[in-house]
Amino acid sequence: MIKKFKCKSRVFNKEELFDMASAFRVLSADMVQKANSGHPGAPLGQADVLTTLFANHLRFDVDSPKWFARDRFVLSSGHASAGLYSLLCLVGYRDISLSDLKKFRQLGSKTAGHPEVEKLDGVEMTTGPLGEGIASAVGLALAEKIARNKFGADLIGNYTYVMMGDGCLMEGISEEAISFAGHHKLGKLIAFWDDNKITIDGSTDLATSVDMEARFKANGWQVLTIDGHNYSQIDKAILKAKACEDKPTMIVCKTDIGAYSHLVGSEKVHGAPLGDEGCKTLRENLGWASENAFEIPEDVMALWEDVQAKFSCEVAEWNEKFKKSSLDFKRFVNKDEKFAMGKLSYAIYDHKKKVADKSVATRQAFNNVLNEVHSVMHNLVGGSADLSPANKTFAKGMEAVYPKKDCKGSYIHYGIREHFMGACMNGLALYGFKPYGGTFFSFFDFVKPALRLGALMDLGTTYVFTHDSIGVGEDGPTHQPVEHLTALRAIPNVVDLRPCDEVETAECLELAFNNQHRVSAMMLSRQNLPLLRNDRSMVSKSNLCKKGAYRIYGSEDDRPALLLMASGSEVSLCVEVAKAYEEEFKNKKKVWVISVPSYNLFDEQSDAYKSSLLPSGVKKVAVEASRGFEWFKYADEVIGMDSFGKSAPAEDLFKKFGFSVAKIMSKLMN
Repeated sequence: MIKKFKCKSRVFNKEELFDMASAFRVLSADMVQKANSGHPGAPLGQADVLTTLFANHLRFDVDSPKWFARDRFVLSSGHASAGLYSLLCLVGYRDISLSDLKKFRQLGSKTAGHPEVEKLDGVEMTTGPLGEGIASAVGLALAEKIARNKFGADLIGNYTYVMMGDGCLMEGISEEAISFAGHHKLGKLIAFWDDNKITIDGSTDLATSVDMEARFKANGWQVLTIDGHNYSQIDKAILKAKACEDKPTMIVCKTDIGAYSHLVGSEKVHGAPLGDEGCKTLRENLGWASENAFEIPEDVMALWEDVQAKFSCEVAEWNEKFKKSSLDFKRFVNKDEKFAMGKLSYAIYDHKKKVADKSVATRQAFNNVLNEVHSVMHNLVGGSADLSPANKTFAKGMEAVYPKKDCKGSYIHYGIREHFMGACMNGLALYGFKPYGGTFFSFFDFVKPALRLGALMDLGTTYVFTHDSIGVGEDGPTHQPVEHLTALRAIPNVVDLRPCDEVETAECLELAFNNQHRVSAMMLSRQNLPLLRNDRSMVSKSNLCKKGAYRIYGSEDDRPALLLMASGSEVSLCVEVAKAYEEEFKNKKKVWVISVPSYNLFDEQSDAYKSSLLPSGVKKVAVEASRGFEWFKYADEVIGMDSFGKSAPAEDLFKKFGFSVAKIMSKLMN
């Protein structure tokens, strides 16, 4: 029997909310003024809505900041960060103080220019690039629905709230996100639109005349329109939104940017401090009791202190339920990485032992291993941007995620929404799932903003990029990603994984799915590739790909005269070249072929390991069907792409662009 805890509950009236919102406004203005940098306009305009949300509705507990059943709040308009930091300080989160507010936007400060998820409790995701917040909030809401159907409504049922600005809704990703949310009937998603009709350039009339209410209604949302400075209307709208179970809700908040300041309603208050006189005028207009910066009257602080423990009873009751919950749920909430990693690694090893000695595209190899291992991962969620048959990302036994209420699926059909897929994966990962999503590598630029943000947040998302080179063939240069590998490898905290055969594909999948804090990107071939790791001695429990590179051809006992480095489909080509080279010199000159499934992982290894694979005094040639500028760090010569591809069968393209035994031998012999 679940224990009953006495709960301290309070709903604040409009006079109290005004005083609380005034503290929000004053602190936000003071932060920007002291830093001489920031965006005061949005916090001043959003203060009434967010004060009402945090004071009367948002479920959280400052003493249990990671309470799993908490509501999530995402500030999509991340430039309004001063307001979020003020709120977190006022409600009493233990890891933020007035001292931190005074260090706003300074080196090493928790209060960065835009919210960063790892710096403070209460910040649910890193925001700043407009549109990413609302799109990832849809991912958070979808994650809640999947988890609720999987583990039960008595354990999961939180709301996801998001504050958007005009910029969020102008960015194209917002359309991808809101249409997906409406289709999936995410009733626990509540979005506020800070409708102040001002952007940096001036009035929104300069750039848009979209009827946003009609737009959201057309996408299956409930739409409510309110005065964003009227506490009664704000309260009622949130209650009505929470009561709507089969539609997400957009609350249009008619607000004044820079409310109560001398620049109210002007674009001039968007991104510049109010100035000392402006801060003084703000205090006068609010009837604020103190003239000192960062000073909150005791009676106002007492109101905010009443918010702190409002849901502590729910935390205690939920913890009692959690103790009695299933082992799978406990592992999900506690992110039991060791358990998942152990199960996955054993399944990968078992698969490697059974790999058939035949040519297979690495996209198909990915599907082969996925079919066998997906069931051992309790938090895995897959998907594709309408390319499931081509990406091979749908595993046997998976069920698709559908709009119906009780769907227990784990595979998401994102539609033709690559950018949203990446942002949604970020939301899923923030909630606790291990997401992977597939598309063609030529569409890397579509997902790059979300992928980059996932890397910045240390999220373990996995991208499955198929059709990874000119090997795409007849689809032509629009679909042949010659420059993308170089661009992807340049992003910090990203692991590039381009396997050469089915055994390497299995090992790369293991690295990606076991990686909890780095974005992994698997680049997989459309064309069949031979099994190079067909020697049983090279199929062991150890993962040869984990250091990014290893010798796949050649004896350690032989000093090589030539060293070839490659990834993916070019590794087997290099093995053929090595054999031809050795035959040319009657086996008197030996060749090593170094398979480099992950350039970035190899780049991180010790100098000793690098030297063991790349001995000095040996000519080193890198071969890769991409631009390949990065290879010059290790290679004397790079055989790569210096142009876009063409439309033709893959075999013809590799020959035309110099990726054949004959043409590479010709270069090596000159």
